[in-house]
Amino acid sequence: MSEIRTRNQEPETRNHKPGTVLFMTRFYVFIIRIILGAAFAVLLSRFFYPDWKIIYVAGLGAFLVAVAYILEYWRKRDK
Repeated sequence: MSEIRTRNQEPETRNHKPGTVLFMTRFYVFIIRIILGAAFAVLLSRFFYPDWKIIYVAGLGAFLVAVAYILEYWRKRDK
């Protein structure tokens, strides 16, 4: 007979190490934020300040990624 699961139970996975999925998910979110931060930094800087040097664009990208993490912390803190 098969086992009946409730809604809150997750299915069993084979060869699963606890914490691995959470780490990879956070790592992928970090990579996606880096890529999007860089893309939007280039877009914003070229649109508003076309004479900016690459170091300012990199700083803007780092600022955008930092703001994303600060807003995530702020959102999770309220829950």
